Order: sequence, then structure tokens, then C-alpha cells
Amino acid sequence: MAPIQPQNKAARTTNQNIPNNTTPSNPISRMSHKTFMFNRCDPCRQLKHKCPGEKPACARCVRLGKNCVYPTANPRDARASTPKRLSGAGARRSEMDSLPGSEAGTNQHELTDNTPNEKQDNEGDIEMEMGSGTETGDVIVVRTSSPNVVGTGTSQKRHRGRPVSSTLKTQPMRPNPQQAESKPSKHVMFDPDERQLLIAEEARKALEITEAMAQVRKTTGGPSEVRAVGFGDIDTRRWPPDIRNEWQAIAGKVLGEINLGEGQVEWDVSGTKRGELRETILQVTALAKARSEYPEFQMALTRLLASLRLCHDFFETLGASMTTANELKWAIERPQFQK
Repeated sequence: MAPIQPQNKAARTTNQNIPNNTTPSNPISRMSHKTFMFNRCDPCRQLKHKCPGEKPACARCVRLGKNCVYPTANPRDARASTPKRLSGAGARRSEMDSLPGSEAGTNQHELTDNTPNEKQDNEGDIEMEMGSGTETGDVIVVRTSSPNVVGTGTSQKRHRGRPVSSTLKTQPMRPNPQQAESKPSKHVMFDPDERQLLIAEEARKALEITEAMAQVRKTTGGPSEVRAVGFGDIDTRRWPPDIRNEWQAIAGKVLGEINLGEGQVEWDVSGTKRGELRETILQVTALAKARSEYPEFQMALTRLLASLRLCHDFFETLGASMTTANELKWAIERPQFQK
């Protein structure tokens, strides 16, 4: 006698649900299997456990203290059974809501409908009325739940009660003209007495600065005294011939620009002299950077730069001094100062 083979437990469970007149390839057996799997509640489905199937709550959920919820035959039909009001007329969600573009069409309809006293369900209720804002509505962009849809609204709408949703907010593009006119003016007006006080304070500070500078310039050789640039310690005998020749050329050019003999000092009204000095300063600076391998020659070039700056500042100071003299002369000769 042949030994009895042990039967699989899963196979026994499946065979109990299959009718005797069916085979595993029969569609009736597959439908029966699906029906059996669909009787599990949501907590048992998440834990991947076999559900006892008691209703309204199975024994496992009662023992674990979970909320036992059985799924409906079709989740889409359950959602469609909830009425949805749009633009004051009742409508039911159909299977078209799941198609591409259906959500975008709903958002456009809700945003562009400006019917007053509009009441919707609790998922997105709003009550609108025409506000008393500006006469011309400012068209603004409204962010919707769909990234491919741009709705429009006006600043004339005023929302009452709770907001529409977290994804639908309108903001005015410009402030109310009445609020702008109510702001106080920022112009400051001074009376004559206050102006005199400000002028007196400015004169007092100018006197303090002038007095302090005069005390510093009393001593010869003070920190503010302008000093001459010396070249006595420069020895060119140890330099290479080409560097010595280069020094002679650039030093002779600088000497010709800063050596102001008798009758050569002019006011330089057009700024031609100062422009020449600035060009020579840039030329000597570039040469000093290029000859960094010869420290003594580079140090001598920095002395030339200091000499050029002294001459440049002299012409600037001379121009400012002559302009000041002309201003003083004009102030003395004005008619209101004459007797």
C-alpha cells in the first residue's frame, strides 16, 4: 500500500472554497478566491493577517482596539455617492474625475465663477460677495492644486468665513488708493529758528576741527607736515647695465614733469597737467611690478611714485585754492553786501 502524502495547508484552504464541479483553470474558482480575499478589513490588510470577517467589527480589531473598516465594493463608487455642488447646481462625481484634466477643469470652473452668495460643501466652502475695492479689478494669478492650471481672480472679491483652501489664495497687486492717501507725508519742514540752530551747530563743529588741526601743525616735523622725498641713498653702480639705463630714462622723465621752474606754475584749469601726471604714475607702477627681481630698483621706483603724487596733489590743491579765492571775491562783490 502506497504511503499517504501530506497535503499542503494552503492547498486545503483553497480547495475548501472551490466548488466540486470546478477546476483551478475555471473562472468561477478565480472569482471565488477574489471574493474571499476582499472580505478582509483594512487593519488586517495592512498587517497581512487573515481577517475573521465579523461585522461591523472583526474579533482581531476588537482585541487590538483598532478601528475596523471594511472597504466597499468599488472605492470610486463610494466617492461618487457624495454629492458635490458646483455653481449652485448639484452634480455627482463620476469616473471622469480620475481622467487626466478632470481636476483641472473643476478648478477652472470654481475659480472663474463669480456668482454672489455661492455655497459649496465642507471640502471647499466659500461665500463670496462683490467687495467695495477699486473700480477696476486687478487680474492676478491664483495658484491651484494642478500645476498645469492657472486660474484668475479679482481684487474685488472679499472672502467671508473660512478660506477656500490652502492652495487658493488671492492677494491684491496694488494697495487701496484710500489707504495710500491716508498715510502721513514724510516731508520735513524747518522754520527759520530751527535753521539757525542747525547752522550754528555746523559752525561750531568746523571751528573745533580747525582748532585741532592748527594745534597739530604748530610743531615742525609733525605727522601732518608734508615732507620731501629723498634719493641720496640710492646707489646704481651695483645694478646691471640694462637696469641702470632703464632707471636713467624713467627718472629723467619724472624730473621733467615735476621740476616747476620760474614762470612754469600755472593754474591748470583744463586739468591737462594732472592728466599727464596720472599717466606717468600708472607707467611707473607697472614697471615696478615687472622688476620685482631687483629690490633696490623697485624701491627707487616707489620713490618716483611718491614724487609724482606730491606734484599731482600740488596742482589739485592749487586749483582748489584758486577756486576758493574766486568764490570769496564773488561773495564780497555781490550787491547785497554793498552799502
